[in-house]
Amino acid sequence: MAAIVLPALLDKQIGQLKAHDLDAMMRNYHDDAVVMRPGAIARGKAEIREFFAEYLKLDPRIDEVMVTEGTDDLILYYAKIGIGDQVHKDVGTWVLKNGLIWRQTAVLVSE
Repeated sequence: MAAIVLPALLDKQIGQLKAHDLDAMMRNYHDDAVVMRPGAIARGKAEIREFFAEYLKLDPRIDEVMVTEGTDDLILYYAKIGIGDQVHKDVGTWVLKNGLIWRQTAVLVSE
C-alpha cells in the first residue's frame, strides 16, 4: 500500500494536536472560522479555542489517516482516532480561506 501524503496544513495540525499545542493549532484558523460536529458548533477563534481545549482533555490519538484529498482551498480526510479505549472513524472537510481553515466539519463514528 502506498503511503498517504498529507496536505501540509493537515500534517501540521495533526502534529500540533499530538503535541497538545492549542496556541499553534489556533494559528491555523481564520478569524471568522466555524467548526461543526454533530451536536457542537464553534464560531470564531474564542469558541474554537474552547472547543479544542475540551477536546484535548480527552487525549485524542490519531491512529491512522486512511484517505486524504485536497485542492487549493479544500481538504477531505478520513482517519481513525482513538479516544480512551474507543476507536472512531473521523470523516471531515476543511474549506480554506487565505491558506487558513475557514470552515471545518467532522463526524466521529464508532467502530
